[in-house]
Amino acid sequence: MASNRSYYQYTPLHRSGDEIRLIDLHPGEFSDEIWLTIRHTSLPHQQQVSQRKLSLDELRASVPQDWEVYDGLEGRTFFYWEDGPDKWVCTWKHPDPDIASDLYEFQTIGPRTISYEAVSYTWGSTQTEKTPVYIVPVMSEDSNDITPLVQELRIGENLANALRHLRYGDKPRTLWVDAICINQADVSEKEGQVKRISTIFKEADQVVVWLGLASSDSSEAIEALDYIGKQVVITTDKWTFTSPEAVEIEWCYSNFVIPYAIEIWQAINSLLHRAWFNRVWVVQEIQLSTTAVLQCGFDVVSWTHFRRALVLLFNKQAACPGLSRQRVHFLQRLVDTVHAITPIYQTFHLTDGRDCMDPRDLIYGVLGLFPQDFRVKVNPQYSLSVGGVYTSFVRSHIQHVHRLELLRDCQLDGRTLDAPTWVPDYANKRNALYPIEWQFCSGYSGCAIICKEPDILDVIGVYSATVRTVEGPIPNYRHSNATFQDSLRAIEALLDIGFAAEDAGGDEHGDIFARTLSGNYLKDRFPDRVVATLEEWKKSIHGPDRFTDTVTNEETLTFQQEYALRLLLGRVYFTTDEGYIGLGPPGAQPDDIIVCLLGCNSPMLLRKAPQVGFLVVGECFVHELNDAKGILGLLPVPWQVQGFTEASDRYGVYRYFNTETKVLVDRDPRILAAPENCDRDSAAETGHDSVAPQPMLDKTTGGFSRLYPEMTVEALKACGVALRWFPLV
Repeated sequence: MASNRSYYQYTPLHRSGDEIRLIDLHPGEFSDEIWLTIRHTSLPHQQQVSQRKLSLDELRASVPQDWEVYDGLEGRTFFYWEDGPDKWVCTWKHPDPDIASDLYEFQTIGPRTISYEAVSYTWGSTQTEKTPVYIVPVMSEDSNDITPLVQELRIGENLANALRHLRYGDKPRTLWVDAICINQADVSEKEGQVKRISTIFKEADQVVVWLGLASSDSSEAIEALDYIGKQVVITTDKWTFTSPEAVEIEWCYSNFVIPYAIEIWQAINSLLHRAWFNRVWVVQEIQLSTTAVLQCGFDVVSWTHFRRALVLLFNKQAACPGLSRQRVHFLQRLVDTVHAITPIYQTFHLTDGRDCMDPRDLIYGVLGLFPQDFRVKVNPQYSLSVGGVYTSFVRSHIQHVHRLELLRDCQLDGRTLDAPTWVPDYANKRNALYPIEWQFCSGYSGCAIICKEPDILDVIGVYSATVRTVEGPIPNYRHSNATFQDSLRAIEALLDIGFAAEDAGGDEHGDIFARTLSGNYLKDRFPDRVVATLEEWKKSIHGPDRFTDTVTNEETLTFQQEYALRLLLGRVYFTTDEGYIGLGPPGAQPDDIIVCLLGCNSPMLLRKAPQVGFLVVGECFVHELNDAKGILGLLPVPWQVQGFTEASDRYGVYRYFNTETKVLVDRDPRILAAPENCDRDSAAETGHDSVAPQPMLDKTTGGFSRLYPEMTVEALKACGVALRWFPLV
C-alpha cells in the first residue's frame, strides 16, 4: 500500500457558498481499515421547518374544561387532566377524538434534497498519533482493490474510534464530520464553513453524538438514563409531568428520591464527565439537531430521553448519592432549549465553562444559535487577535441590543486579555464566576454610549455607593487548589460575620444578608419555581442546623445550597459607606464605586484608572439596588418585583406584584401608564433583550421597542435622576 498512496489533496469548495463536503463511510468489519469517499454537494439554507396547524392558544381553547395543553421540550404536544394527586391523565392524544392528530402534531415541511448524519465528537489531544484513513473517489465493490487513486488522510484517535463504531457491515453510511469535511489548513474555507454549521446540523437527518469507547459501567449508565427519561415529559418552561408511557409514576416529583443503588449513580456520574460534555461546539451542534442520539461504544440513548433525565435530575431537591449536583447543574445549560426569543446573552452563556482549542471559538462556536439578524454582524475572522475578536463581539452586541449585559462578564482580577477592561476575558476560565441573575437594577432601560476613542466606552448611569470593607474571597475549589472544605470554612466565617451584624442591625439586616447569600433566588421572588422561602433559607444558614455544619461533600448539598455555593465561590463580601452589604468579584477594594448603568441588569464595581476614566472591576450584588431602586427609588408599598419563566422563553420576564390585592402587572407602578400610542405585542418577540417584557408597538410609526420610553436619558433627567457619564477604559 505504501508505494501507491499519496496524501489527500482537498478540492476547493464552490464559491457560491452553498457547497459542503460529505463522506461515505464504506462498510467493513470493526478491525478493518477505514475507507471513505469524500464528495461535494450543495446544501441550501433553511430547507425545512417544523410547524403545526393549531397554535398552543387554539389548542387550549379546544380542550374540555379542566384539561391543560403543554408543549414538551422535544416539540411534542401533550394533554393533561387532574382531579387530585391520585386521579390524573397524561396523553399524547387530544381528549376530543373528533380532533384529528395532524392539527396538533408538529409536521416537518420543506424539501430534503440530501440525506446525511452529522457527527458531534471531541477532537482529543493533538499530541497523540494520528490514524490513517483511505480515500477513494468512487465506491469500489472490493475495498481491498488498491489503485493509484487511493489517498491517505490522517485523523485523531477518537474520531477513528467513532468511525469504527458507526460503520455498517453491509452498506455505506453518509456522514458530515468537521475534521474531514472542512479543510482545516484553509483559513478562508474554515471561516466560511463555520457560518454554515447551523445549517449543516439543522438539516442533518440525525446528529450522532460520540461519547467515546465503552467502559465497565457505561452500559449501565446509558440504560439508567434512558429509563429515567422514559418516565417523564418536560414542558418548555421546565415543568415535569409523568410521561404517558411511564411505569414509575412518582419519579416526576422533585421531592421523590429515585431508588437507584449508589453504583448506578456513580456510573451516571462517570458518563456525564466524558470529554464531549465539556466542549464549546457541542452546544450548538446538539441544540440545532432535529433528531439526535448519544452513543458510547455500541450503546445508544436518544437525546430526547437523555435531556428529560437531566432536567428531572436537575430539579430534584435531594442529592442523588454518587452523582455530582454541580455536574448536573453544568449540563443543565446544555439541555436548555434555545428559542427564537431566547436572549442573546443567555444563549451565549450556555457555553460557560466549556473548552475549545482556539479561544476565538468561544464566540464562533455558538454563532449558529444566535438570531439571524445578529449572526450576520459577527463575521468569523481567525486572523484577528483574540482581544480583537472579543472587542468586536462586545461592540456588535451593544449596538444590536442597546444593552450592556456583556459588561457583567468583565473581571479585573487575574485578567490577561489585551483589550479594554470593558471587554470580558472569556478565555480565562480561572476567573469564571457564576452570573448573578435577575437583579433588574436598571429596569427596562436601554444603554446610552459614546465611543470617543477606540478603547474608551462612555456609558451613563448613577453613582450608588462606595465600598468600605472587603472580606474574602471565598476559595473556589472548582478552579483552584483549594478543597471543598476550604470553601465551606470560608462560608462559615462569612455566616458568623453576617449574623453577628444581624444581632446589631435587627431582623431586616438578617433578611438582607440571607437574600444576599442566595442572590435572592427565593420563593417570594420566583413564585413559579421550586425554591426555598426566605425563612427556610435562613434556617439552612443560621442556627444549629446550618448546612455548613452537616454537609461533607458537594454531592450531599440540596438544590438551594448548591445554587448558593456556586454564587459565592470566588466572590468577596463587602460593606459600603452607605450601609449596604453585597457580593463582588475577587480583587474588589475599598474606595471602588458601585454604579447602576442604564441597560445593565446588575450593579457594577468600577475603579478610577491611573490616568483617565474607570477600570471595570466586575459585577456585584446589592439587594437594595435591585429593581431599579438606585435609579427610580423604592417601590411603593405593597408592590414587589417577581420573576417568571415563560413557556416560550427559558429566561422569563419581570412583573410587579401587589401583595395586598394579588394583582400582577407588567407596568412599573413608579412609572405612569404607557403612552396612548403604544401597545404591547407578543408577535414581535425576539432574542434581543434579556429583561424586557413583550415589545411595545408604536402605533404612530409602526416600529417596535422593548424599552420604556420613560427610561430614556432625557426622560430620567427630566425627572431629576442624577445621571452621569463613566468613561470605561
